Amino acid sequence: MIFFQNFHTDPFFNIAAEEFLLKYIDEDVLMLYSSDDSVIVGKHQISTFEANQQFVSLNKIPVIRRISGGGTVFHDSGNINFMIITKSQNPDIDFSKHTKPVIDFLNKAGYNASFKGKNDIRIDDWKVSGNAAHLFKNKTLYHGTLLFDSNLEKLNNSIKPSGAVFETKAVQSNRSNVRNISDFKSGVSKHLFFENLKDYLCKYYAVKTEIGFSQNDILIINKLINDKYKTDEWNYHYSPDYVFRNYYLFNDLKLEFRLRVKRGLIEEVDYNTALTDLKTDELFKSLLGVFHTPENVIKVLFEKDLVINVDTSDFRNWELLRSFF
Repeated sequence: MIFFQNFHTDPFFNIAAEEFLLKYIDEDVLMLYSSDDSVIVGKHQISTFEANQQFVSLNKIPVIRRISGGGTVFHDSGNINFMIITKSQNPDIDFSKHTKPVIDFLNKAGYNASFKGKNDIRIDDWKVSGNAAHLFKNKTLYHGTLLFDSNLEKLNNSIKPSGAVFETKAVQSNRSNVRNISDFKSGVSKHLFFENLKDYLCKYYAVKTEIGFSQNDILIINKLINDKYKTDEWNYHYSPDYVFRNYYLFNDLKLEFRLRVKRGLIEEVDYNTALTDLKTDELFKSLLGVFHTPENVIKVLFEKDLVINVDTSDFRNWELLRSFF
């Protein structure tokens, strides 16, 4: 097994690097890293639903779809991510087996850690790690989070449901009570925890080589970022089909509406209201054929003089925009 050094904190780079290691490196691989603030959604999830669009837009937190299934997680500098890629003649997904070395490390370090549910690591019944996996040819990619000293307020706000109704068969995240590992034991820095975890896993997997990304590796990763991971096509439009229901109150009048979305595109709209001020017919007809993302919907609202600009990070625009997400 090879240990890949990764000092990058750009979440786009790190998510793309995982796919690169899976598809371009013909060795078993171990990697640990931390990313800047980001919401990472599962491959088969609806990004619009899983991330609180108002909060992530106002705080400029990117929403990125990964190649593995499972639920949504939050990355920040206080979170440690681990990734393991193994080859096998009969690859399968076994989360209890994959999480065992991490749980063993935590227990030997003095934490009361255990495997719970489908893919969680918990300490004293508090979730500190979510895990996911992806099969590719004869390989299995496992990866997970370790909440060491994350901003839990920002985490909760980033993935807090908006209150709108989504009707879908898509995978939806199970919300859990989370806690930082640092809360359970004082006097341990993130750097020391990271290095101890690295040493333990390298011994467990009998790592023989430690290398970094070459310039050619980085070129391939950057191409993946630009062609895939920084595109709305992957992060939003890849979403399973869904129906979105919500309402907007204007001068004590209620505008109820429904959007049918397919491959990220608004294909059908229905509404029921006594409003005349908002020119509802014209507004909803203009939404047909528009991608259901804040950046696209706000352009329609701006064209109808309903918002002051097309900046989704301007809180003044969200009085109306929030009802569409």
